[in-house]
Amino acid sequence: MRNTIGIWMVHKAEAGVKKGDYSMITKMQMFGVFLTAATTGIPVALAVIFGPSLINTILSYTPEWLTNGLTVAGGLLPAVGIGLLLRYLPAKEYFSYLVIGFVMAVYMKIPLLGVALVGAAIA
Repeated sequence: MRNTIGIWMVHKAEAGVKKGDYSMITKMQMFGVFLTAATTGIPVALAVIFGPSLINTILSYTPEWLTNGLTVAGGLLPAVGIGLLLRYLPAKEYFSYLVIGFVMAVYMKIPLLGVALVGAAIA
């Protein structure tokens, strides 16, 4: 939601510039600061002030179907990340290296840093 409002603010600032109202840039910038403080700063401040008790209270009122859905979505994130990487990297050219890294990480139980260091040495 914050990003959607941010797009509106950019268009508003651009419209102000086209009309010669350069103060609109400052107004929209300050509005953006307050928007970020409201959407990020206040929740973080509440979590810091009230600590885990606030978070546990919120979680106790959160429906189980929502927490289960978030757990499933969190489990899918690594697969989505790998899928995005494979889409933009030249995986067809270097597929053998991809398989070697996968085997090292999954079957040989080598930590990811070790796989990365071997990859850097090969490169």
